[in-house]
Amino acid sequence: NSSTAGTTIDTVCDSYTWPVNGVTYTSSVIDTVIGVNALGCVETNILDLTINSSTAGTTIDTVCDSYTWSVNGVTYTSSVIDTVIGINAAGCTELSILNLTINNGSSSSMTRIICYGESITVGNNTYNQTGMYTDQLTTVNGCDSIITLNLTVYSDIVSTLSQSGNDITSNTVGGTAPYIYQWNTGETSTQITPTANGNYWVIITDVNGCVSDTSFINVEWVSTSIEDLNIDKLTIYPNPSQDVFNVEFTSLVRQDLELRIINSIGEIVYRDNVNNHIGKYSNSISLEKYSKAIYFLEIQTDDGIVNKKLILQ
Repeated sequence: NSSTAGTTIDTVCDSYTWPVNGVTYTSSVIDTVIGVNALGCVETNILDLTINSSTAGTTIDTVCDSYTWSVNGVTYTSSVIDTVIGINAAGCTELSILNLTINNGSSSSMTRIICYGESITVGNNTYNQTGMYTDQLTTVNGCDSIITLNLTVYSDIVSTLSQSGNDITSNTVGGTAPYIYQWNTGETSTQITPTANGNYWVIITDVNGCVSDTSFINVEWVSTSIEDLNIDKLTIYPNPSQDVFNVEFTSLVRQDLELRIINSIGEIVYRDNVNNHIGKYSNSISLEKYSKAIYFLEIQTDDGIVNKKLILQ
């Protein structure tokens, strides 16, 4: 009787159970089993086995708006967990998993109206002229946000002060009428009549709430003297000064007095009220904490206002 021999050559995926010996293999191998055939002679069985592995991969990604997965060519526009089962290069199972988060950008528009001289900032850009502007911002989720700004800027309010006889008139252009006038005298009309020489100014507000720059005029044509206002021997020293101004004068009659120091935009930086005063007035006023500039001293009497220029240098 003859001995027998057999060879099994196979290529499989992941694992293989050989019927000859019932063994399960998970890796490539050449194995031999020697046994007895049905005739009682030697039986040699050879296994030449190649095992290729299945593969699996997971893609985890966060993107904006949309994503095209290279595995299947599908474009996704919302967050998803997807699975594709295919064949790898070795001919075994290939499992591909996509864990995708999609954040969405945004677009919005806004309309703003501002006064001349004001501005509005969108992102890193600042605008102060009428127009349509588009800005691209990055939101908290890292995606783009498109903002369209429709901006309207009201026209500048310009006031020119002119003299007409003994009156001062504000000639106003720009903005939107009707206007509100605010003079440093407290009057609110278009035209005022000065009662003393000195600096006069007006600020104008239009119907939109926009405010003009301050307009100034220096009045030198009012004939009233300080003696007519019952003020005598008015002395200011030193003037110019680096900090302190000494103010001295004599009130010739008993009257209520208010001493004011006003800056160039009409703000009162110092005020002293003296009631029922007659005789000498003396005061040292420090402007050390204020900016170097020209200021105006006003002495309000019962009969008018005395104005003097102060130079802080």
